[in-house]
Amino acid sequence: MKVVEIKDIQREEGQIFYIRKYSGEIFIELPTSTEHGLVKFSIEMDPLGRKSIVLLKYPQLNYPLLPLKKAIIDALDKLLQPIKKEIKEVKEETAKNNLSSIKTDLINLMELAD
Repeated sequence: MKVVEIKDIQREEGQIFYIRKYSGEIFIELPTSTEHGLVKFSIEMDPLGRKSIVLLKYPQLNYPLLPLKKAIIDALDKLLQPIKKEIKEVKEETAKNNLSSIKTDLINLMELAD
């Protein structure tokens, strides 16, 4: 069993800022056929900033449930990897800029103190 593609992903409006809900169409390759259906999932952020993917709705297939859910979550996570990498790079660059700014401010403060 393999998740071939997830397309037409659309964000659904929600009231809770740390939970973002999405829906899309998923294509799954089974040993005997290729099936498709609607998938709904959320990306939830915990208080420490860690994000987790929660499946809300997935196609009902004649296939064991746990491997199906794991394959869908892994495919969604793989889809999000480039975005996660970009966010991490932006955070690191922001931290460097903040440290540089703090260092400059401290040097200026020390010069004023002399």
